[in-house]
Amino acid sequence: MDPAGVNLGPGPGFGIHAASSHAPVHPHQHPHAQAQAHAPPPPPPPPPPPAAAAAPSAPSAPGSVTSGGDPGTVGSSGAGDAPPIKRRAPIACRRCRRMRSKCIHDKAQPPCKSCAEAGLGPEACDFPARGQADNDREYRHPRTRADRSTKSAAAKIRRSILDGPAGRHHAADNWDNLPPLEDLIDGVNRFTRYYFQLGFVPKQQFPERLRRDHRSVNLFLVMSILSISARLSPSLKARYGTGVKAAEFFMERAAGIAIGEVYQEPTLERCQAFYLLSIAQQGSGLRNRSYINMGIAMRMAALMQLHREETYQVQNPTPELIIRAESARRTLWMLHSQDSLHSGPLSPVSLAAADITALLPCNEDDFAHGRDPRSRAALEGTPPAVENPSLIRDPNRSLFATLMQIHHFWGIVGRRAMSYRKSSRPWEPTSEFSMMVRRLKDWEQSLPHEHMWSNFLLKGYKAEGQDLAYLCVTMMTRLCNIVLRRPYLIEYAIPLFGVYQSLTKHSAIKPDTKDPQRQAFFADLSQDLFRNVRQLYEQVDAQFTDRTPDESVGAQIAAFCVYSCGLFSTYICKYPKRK
Repeated sequence: MDPAGVNLGPGPGFGIHAASSHAPVHPHQHPHAQAQAHAPPPPPPPPPPPAAAAAPSAPSAPGSVTSGGDPGTVGSSGAGDAPPIKRRAPIACRRCRRMRSKCIHDKAQPPCKSCAEAGLGPEACDFPARGQADNDREYRHPRTRADRSTKSAAAKIRRSILDGPAGRHHAADNWDNLPPLEDLIDGVNRFTRYYFQLGFVPKQQFPERLRRDHRSVNLFLVMSILSISARLSPSLKARYGTGVKAAEFFMERAAGIAIGEVYQEPTLERCQAFYLLSIAQQGSGLRNRSYINMGIAMRMAALMQLHREETYQVQNPTPELIIRAESARRTLWMLHSQDSLHSGPLSPVSLAAADITALLPCNEDDFAHGRDPRSRAALEGTPPAVENPSLIRDPNRSLFATLMQIHHFWGIVGRRAMSYRKSSRPWEPTSEFSMMVRRLKDWEQSLPHEHMWSNFLLKGYKAEGQDLAYLCVTMMTRLCNIVLRRPYLIEYAIPLFGVYQSLTKHSAIKPDTKDPQRQAFFADLSQDLFRNVRQLYEQVDAQFTDRTPDESVGAQIAAFCVYSCGLFSTYICKYPKRK
């Protein structure tokens, strides 16, 4: 029998010994004998006699796990009293134990050095005696291993993203009262062809899975997709009367499902569905609902850590895993892009670039075939770009990556224009205007040749079903240059708290004739602005040439490009000598 009653294992290597293998101290032992506790323990006694011949057991010694039961078992005291705690000589006062600081004292005489330096007296420096509980440690936060927990959390999130959608979605699996499956598939195909040509939906896999087993697909995501593309489908327009009514049907259906999805565990499909529902609501004038659903999608993406590059580190990747990881990466960047495009004084950015370590998406061919790209570009302002600025100008970057970069520039330029921010001395090289012009120019000069404007390239992208994305890149580049220079074009006034205030004394149309240098600056600014307007008009004209009636112009930014061409053409008509 184990004399102390605490060896629960089969041998000394598995035992749980109290008092760190010191010999147990009998309660009636003389104080001078306690000093011998540090001596090696005596050899174990011989095995006990059989149970039939065993004498009545004596009370358990203090420190034994057993109390009133057979030795070697975990029991409770018959009287209900907790056994006293065996402890070595006090080595730290309660305050130092609580604060995890080194307690320097003279034979446990209070106060210790730390308490004395803190201005505490002997009564506040308490050394626990033998048998007293460690209650001073109960409310202290436990220590955690940051590295191991972070890796474990990242691995758990990675599994939740890459495991794929659940086979059945019981809460939102009501496929009743919907159009025929072929009409739904047609709507999905039109979504990827005429709206989000560069997106997170695999163009081949998703429709095939929908056709093979539609109940294995997230219904919320399908309804959100059709909320956008139903107005482009002839069969759905005929079924519901008009394209607007068709889109409203699916948008209401998606909004009804969304109510039960808000507090569910974040998944990639839920995040994507909330994002697309937000896009549909924004296009239908439901700004507040759109803003709320976009926020839900952003929070789900953050909870899944889609903004962290380590989330996409897959061991032993298969093409299916690579496709799903790329879909998640694209979801994050489309959320960030939409957030940047529609941010302003009343709707601030939700996810700053400085918080994103994820690199930009790959090209469409690698995405479709589940291949890792040769390299990935980074967005300006993200930690990878700060550490290695050459990633911003990666010559192998995808069209999707370039699109995200120009969206980022547009967000900066657009927010500046909406808040009526202007440099008071824009001609100075250190002004915010001059620095932004240089950043935009340097980025544009580093673009791959296939991402620059060319009518020939447009035809090639149209054959591949990427013409709208290509035009979005080239048009928004021109638009950024135009809007950046627009505040300095003329002297104008705006209502500000009911008072009209002039914002500038100098402009391109009314230059300061007393300063030739400034006059030359505004003349160059005007020429640069209208040169960009002319190039933008060429792209708009090419888009609408040889266009079939069922083709879409894509995102709403395309309409703003047409509006800008018309707006600035009025300046040329009004001031023909200064164009």
